[in-house]
Amino acid sequence: MNTPVPLQEIHRSVSAILKKTDKLIYKAFQEETTLEWKKGYAFSNAILTKTDKEIDSYLRTSLRKISKEIGFITEEGKQNIKEYNWIIDPIDGTNNFAHNIPIFGTMIALWKGNEPIYSIISFPILRETIHAFSGKGMFYNGKKVLRKSFVKPKPFITFGFIGDTKTKVKVIETVSAICGVPANYRATCFHGAMTALGRMDITMMLNEAIWDIAAPVLIAQEAGLSCVYISKPPDMKQESGKYVYSVVIGEKGIAEKLAKALSPLLLTK
Repeated sequence: MNTPVPLQEIHRSVSAILKKTDKLIYKAFQEETTLEWKKGYAFSNAILTKTDKEIDSYLRTSLRKISKEIGFITEEGKQNIKEYNWIIDPIDGTNNFAHNIPIFGTMIALWKGNEPIYSIISFPILRETIHAFSGKGMFYNGKKVLRKSFVKPKPFITFGFIGDTKTKVKVIETVSAICGVPANYRATCFHGAMTALGRMDITMMLNEAIWDIAAPVLIAQEAGLSCVYISKPPDMKQESGKYVYSVVIGEKGIAEKLAKALSPLLLTK
């Protein structure tokens, strides 16, 4: 796989960048936060902070130095799509961050066309990172690890959902009837990383944007999990930044079963 820069070199550069953003986010986490509500969004949790915008700008500037051949798709900035693209969520779980809840992270993924080839998630307050290379496995705090499996009476399920309350209730009822009540920590990065590590069993990312799923999908795949799309999978030629992706991540059998049951309920397919 020929990339503009070797992936190991990319990882070293990205890790150094994240050390700086982690410090900026940690400092901001200790201070009072001023909230904004994103224009054009119908849901009350679509908030934005000054730190989101600052980290997005810093990541764009820093990542551009690695290679000018790589485009950008980010939550807070304008898109510049190329053959290779950085897909960035500067603070995933902004609501948690803004309310001093430490469950949030920075997600960076590198995709070639419609396929992820590198991704990393950093949790500044929890002091954990998880990253993956396509075909090379998953790494926790810099060390290669295998997913741990535990025998549980019922699966530990999490979900993130963008949509109306009526549909959300139906989603919870449908999932609960199959394998138990799902939890929501309001941070896709946390759901994806913890499922990949085996601390959780299944996560459902429903009606999310590309920056919500881009990093977790590769990490989950490298952990040996299935990523079953309910919606159409990402297509960079048609990427619009809209909340249109739905994917269930977990062991193949149960992931497929949940995806089939949820498919009729979702706003976007």
